[in-house]
Amino acid sequence: MKKQLHLFLLIPAFLALDFRAEAQNAIDSLKPGFWYEVPNSHMADSVEKDPTDEWAGGTGPTSLMVAWSGGAFDTKRNRLVIWGGGHYDYWGNAVYAFDINTLKWNRLTNNSSMAGWTDTTTGGLCHSIMPSDGLPAARHTYDGITYIPDPIDRLWANGGAIMKCGFPDRLTWEFDFNNNTWQRKADEQLNPGAGNICAYDAKNQSVWLQVGGQYLLQEYNLAQDNWNVNNNGNPVIHNNSWCPYGGFTDNATGALDPDHHHFVAVGNGIYDWNLDTASSWCYTVPSSKGDASLTVSSNPGFVWDAAAHVFVGWNGGANVYTLDPLTWTWTKITPSAGNKVIPTNPPTAGTYGRFQYIPSKNAFIAVNSINEDVWVYKLDSARGITTGMNNQPSENQAQNSKVYPNPLQLKEGNNGINITIPDINCAVEIYNTLGRQVIRLKSNGSNILNWDGRDVNRNMVNTGVYIYAVINSTGQFLQTGKISVAE
Repeated sequence: MKKQLHLFLLIPAFLALDFRAEAQNAIDSLKPGFWYEVPNSHMADSVEKDPTDEWAGGTGPTSLMVAWSGGAFDTKRNRLVIWGGGHYDYWGNAVYAFDINTLKWNRLTNNSSMAGWTDTTTGGLCHSIMPSDGLPAARHTYDGITYIPDPIDRLWANGGAIMKCGFPDRLTWEFDFNNNTWQRKADEQLNPGAGNICAYDAKNQSVWLQVGGQYLLQEYNLAQDNWNVNNNGNPVIHNNSWCPYGGFTDNATGALDPDHHHFVAVGNGIYDWNLDTASSWCYTVPSSKGDASLTVSSNPGFVWDAAAHVFVGWNGGANVYTLDPLTWTWTKITPSAGNKVIPTNPPTAGTYGRFQYIPSKNAFIAVNSINEDVWVYKLDSARGITTGMNNQPSENQAQNSKVYPNPLQLKEGNNGINITIPDINCAVEIYNTLGRQVIRLKSNGSNILNWDGRDVNRNMVNTGVYIYAVINSTGQFLQTGKISVAE
């Protein structure tokens, strides 16, 4: 009888393991152009219970996402991290994470006690540290949080609309995932902002912070724990107050292009900072082409795809949008014909960092509400290159694009492979057979482009078959074909 009882008690555990294995396989086998809804993945199940409404605020724990709150992706542990709430919406300051490996939500910290809290401001700033334990108070996080990879391995946060009073603060925090604790870092030096945007910069080992609703772009030095200063010890300000484009919006989400070292924000417009050029401390407003639907939305999801080397944006539903930073061309990617999963629309306040790229899966994750499932998406291979191959170029176009020598020999002293383009405004993109962009070639005035067999990071590619695409200045495919790479 005891054996039968033990078996009966073990059945739910076996079923849970079976479900997670099935869902994990569904993500790994997800085809390009398809969405997947992770079953039973509501974050609400992990939210700390609140029988006395200590943290309820005005709208409750749903505001962990819907009230102007974002997220970040922990690439070391494969987790989407959520931290939010704030103002008069919700006062619980716990940190949550959805684990891609287990397909489960976890509450990494518990909410701080509200005992001793006083709703006061000093100089227009909120009392933003919990009196019971010294931890950061709940807040609308906007796009003011980001993940810092190894060797630092922290969640970084600054600003936001603090619980109750709603004003921002200057405090900078890092969350240590090894022991799930917060550490206070150097305070931001200038006017704090609520609708901040930020991004990690691997080249500079820093975080760029655009102060919400203001003109100020600042850089935080991770190793030195300070905000970069000039020779006089004053903060280095990328002050956009003199920009011909006017003030900066607080309705945008930012991402960093590591290939070209540009910080780009999208939402109620498109904004670009060239981080290598001092004279570009004033952002520019690129003239983009294609379907720019995301630029008229508020706080969309917007991230860098390290495999395809493009920005990818999402604002609910099944369509995603890529942005080529070299041509500022938007491409609307509709789901594949067999896709039956349609994600819900985001809350009115926006998506922010709750749409993220998963490098280990070459996929994307999104979530709109603590009471809805998590969504996973695979970008269509080569950003629609298959479509370009199906729409074969005219005979004249084909004759104008020649590739030689083919195969490309990877040997010492090789001169690469030459690709003739119809005119100097065209570009050539090289992809591997997984649809990941290897490199993009642009003309320097010649109608012959040379590829030496190296990727964008100057590493020699492996032998095998690659796909090239000749693309005109409007982003249209003129010709596609195959290149063989041999030793």
